[in-house]
Amino acid sequence: MSAIRAIVLDLDFTLLTRDKTVRPRTLESLVRAHDMGYQLIIATSRPVRAVRSFVPEELLRRCTLITLNGAVVHEFTRGHQWQMSCMGLNARKLISRMVDSEVPVQITAECWGEDFATNREYTEEELRKKQHADFSMLKTIQQIDYGWISKVTADGQGQPLDFLIDWADDFPEFSFIPVLENTVVNIVPRSIDKSTTVVTVLKRFQTHPSEMMVFADEMPDLRLMEIAGVAVAMGNAVSPLKEAANTVIGDCDTDAIADYLEKTLLQEQETA
Repeated sequence: MSAIRAIVLDLDFTLLTRDKTVRPRTLESLVRAHDMGYQLIIATSRPVRAVRSFVPEELLRRCTLITLNGAVVHEFTRGHQWQMSCMGLNARKLISRMVDSEVPVQITAECWGEDFATNREYTEEELRKKQHADFSMLKTIQQIDYGWISKVTADGQGQPLDFLIDWADDFPEFSFIPVLENTVVNIVPRSIDKSTTVVTVLKRFQTHPSEMMVFADEMPDLRLMEIAGVAVAMGNAVSPLKEAANTVIGDCDTDAIADYLEKTLLQEQETA
């Protein structure tokens, strides 16, 4: 095994179980890993407000958090946050085209991951459950500050958005990332993704990608798996990730991450 210095985790269906909790043994093993000197990085497409609602503070304060598909970094260990890239004014053209589309598209535009803009009307309960927000964080599409948009999400509400994915040629500066069988499309600046932002964060820790261990389950993490020193696919991961991984562990609803860390990094430290 490579000399590992950093542990990188995807959020949904990797660190989190299907009911959006962190298993107690997983929490304990990651806290131990941090306290033994390993850097912890969580990389997700979600905004920071959602991560705070899922990940216990005991773990979050020990992590560097990469949100919105690599667009924003929150260094809780140092109290810093910064934006890696923004979509710029061309996001206005993209959003206007979505609004005018014949197919209804629910649009969410994120800047830093606290406030957000949308064309959907929410009840207070829907806002809390689906966006992990309250009305003070909600803006209309007309109130968007286009100069700071980090990510746009298009939700077909169960309907495939293949037509929107086809717009990629018209917006070469953006990456169109379909998920959930193309019913949701995340759109971010092409200049960044999870892997490029993780590499930037690792440089701040004077750590090479070959010194990271990655846990993941979905296609947006494939590049991370390819450059990692140790690539670990969840048992529920898609086939290409399993093929790219050094090892495949159990399902996200089990203690698979804890089991693997205890048999590898944590055991090695204890016997060193």
